[in-house]
Amino acid sequence: PQRDKLGELFLTSEDGLFANRYITTVDKLATPRAPRTADSGIAERQLKIVSQLSQLLTEREQAEKSSASSIKKDGQMFLSRDYNESFQMALQQIKTLGPNTRREDRMAAYSNMAHLGDDFHYTVRTYGRIIISEVYLPPEKKTVKPSTVGGIAGGDKYIVQNILFKFAVDSKKLFGSDEAAMKVAGHDLKALTYLFNGWMSELYFPMVSLVDYRGYRLVGMTLLPISGDATLVYGSQDAGKTINLDPTAHKLLEELASRLNLCDHPVGGGSYRMSTPVDLEVHIGNDNKYYLLDFSRTLPPQITKPEKRIAYLYKHLRPEFVKRYPKKLCSDAFSPFINPSKKNQENEELLSEIKQIHKNIKEACCHLTDVVIPNFVEKLKEIPPTLGAEIDIIHELHYYGINVRFLGQIFAICRRDGHIYWGAIVLVEMVTRVLKDKVNRLLREKMEQFRYPGEGIYRREVVEFLNLVVSTSDDTELLWKTIYDELLEKFENNVGELERDGLQQQVINIVRGAGHDARVLILSRLATLTGIRYSLGFWEQIRHGNSQMFQFMNPIDETDVKEMKERLQEMNIILHSQGFLLRLKGALSKVPEERTRLLELSAKYFFRAISANPNNKISLRNYGDVASFIGKMGLAGHLFRRCIEIDPRDTNSLFKYAYYLDQTKQYKEAEEFYLRSIEANIRHSNVHCVYADFLAYEVGDLDAAEQFYQLAIATDGTNNAAYNNYAIFLAIFRKKYSDAEVYFIKANDTERGKETPRR
Repeated sequence: PQRDKLGELFLTSEDGLFANRYITTVDKLATPRAPRTADSGIAERQLKIVSQLSQLLTEREQAEKSSASSIKKDGQMFLSRDYNESFQMALQQIKTLGPNTRREDRMAAYSNMAHLGDDFHYTVRTYGRIIISEVYLPPEKKTVKPSTVGGIAGGDKYIVQNILFKFAVDSKKLFGSDEAAMKVAGHDLKALTYLFNGWMSELYFPMVSLVDYRGYRLVGMTLLPISGDATLVYGSQDAGKTINLDPTAHKLLEELASRLNLCDHPVGGGSYRMSTPVDLEVHIGNDNKYYLLDFSRTLPPQITKPEKRIAYLYKHLRPEFVKRYPKKLCSDAFSPFINPSKKNQENEELLSEIKQIHKNIKEACCHLTDVVIPNFVEKLKEIPPTLGAEIDIIHELHYYGINVRFLGQIFAICRRDGHIYWGAIVLVEMVTRVLKDKVNRLLREKMEQFRYPGEGIYRREVVEFLNLVVSTSDDTELLWKTIYDELLEKFENNVGELERDGLQQQVINIVRGAGHDARVLILSRLATLTGIRYSLGFWEQIRHGNSQMFQFMNPIDETDVKEMKERLQEMNIILHSQGFLLRLKGALSKVPEERTRLLELSAKYFFRAISANPNNKISLRNYGDVASFIGKMGLAGHLFRRCIEIDPRDTNSLFKYAYYLDQTKQYKEAEEFYLRSIEANIRHSNVHCVYADFLAYEVGDLDAAEQFYQLAIATDGTNNAAYNNYAIFLAIFRKKYSDAEVYFIKANDTERGKETPRR
């Protein structure tokens, strides 16, 4: 009998799910190890698991069975162009998935979400590019005409194909600059992800993407079934002048805020209390669902200088830091919405509460700079440069809840403590982010100057700027002096020992000390951050670190830049679905080259999903799976350990790490984590089965192995892999061929969808 291939079993699982490295077919069995010396501690834990599970199985819940009946097959859902309705349906499908959901049903659910995301993002890209290209055309000549909806702060708005586009420019001079307006739009998506991952089933969210193109940013959002004031039941649309406080919505947001570590606070001059920012809106849609809108100020602000009074709109703490901080923090701190009204100016209790809210923010900011950031640098030091090449510094930064603006402090500590490699990497990131801002400003200025929707003229301006960055002319020296000034402004006035004069050469020398050419790294990273697409020949020079090209006055030719591509930032649920679908296709491919290509593409989507939400353990687990199957074992271990840091009791993360340890022949540690995984969820059939394989083939404890095979079958009578593996065990180790045949038949029946009654 032929069993499923290892990769198919493991890669088509999602939340921990099936893996087996020991056997692929009956005729290709691994040789079992000699039985180990008895370990009373291990045996005691095994017996406890068996005892607990025996009791639970008498009260088996029907809900453990596959949720196949609720899943529609791919392609049946999205005939409508109502993106919101399709998104809510696809999301509901994913929420019904359980640990032992059949592969076909899991694939159908993620296919629906992935294909919906593809359609939505194609539309957002297409129209976003048009809207930005035509920003300076008069309204009557625009392909998509502006629309008037919502409040003041959202920017210019457009509606097309049931998608609302918000143009993130400071058209009302509210934020102080277009850069600040773009940050606010970024906070909108970041906070949406933060709230969305609070998993409140009674609250609904739009599907959102950001489009960056030619220095501008658009927010593309599904059009919701709401009607402004008519459907608003919670929050304010007019900067706090009118506040709605629906009791049901209030209770739901209190629970959500508690999960996300946000505190209850006074608003409306002290007349009301809310746990979320006053301008976070809740609407009851025409479909009677509670929809949330305007998320940009959800996260508490960072303390800022008195002269930057409006910084509370765009300078926020990161969600990962807020959630871990021991005290709850206030979204409306340092904003006018928390100030007392005239009648409450003498209310000592209210004034004391507001003072404490601000004090908590100040203490949190000090904790971030004095404790979290130094600890982060120590963590960086533990990552060897060989693994560092596979790890994204921004992922690491955001995982610990540190904002990009603190890179200057991190660079200074790295240089002070002699962390040569990470100091160089951080410095390149700092310089590149300043250059990104400069490129965006340049493009906005030229867009306003030329008012031309074509691309060639702007591409030539970018090439000229890039040559100025990497050449050695007098103009280059002047440019790098402005880079120094912007480094100070962008990174909290902390750039370590860097000096304004000769900055370019300082950067080159520091990065050379880590074995790289700074100009090569900067050009590569800048392409990622701005959407610059180099020609294949030029990209090959960059990829191979060719420093020879910088000997010329203008090393970059106009033909070396193919296009200025729009950049898209998406919700992590969409990116995760796309990554998971590619992972499935790769696992099922019979062609090695195709399999590798699909898995590498899957890894890119999971990488982007983690960029959107660095603390999502499911995306991290999947990324770890794919990393291990494309040979990046160091990265895989790093990702699995991170999952366990996030949730030490998650059965699936523990299982994935156990399997990783098993693969890397760390057998003692592997058994510990297999047991911890089972102890976290003794009903998890797949873990029982894989642990049984481990006991049989690596440990040589056949009696314990047989017990756990039986538990795997008892906890899930539809687990064909458990039947199959147990059948092989009976045939090879016990020589019980008749019994083995019975279980092979059961395995075949369950694979064809015929459920075998549980024993």
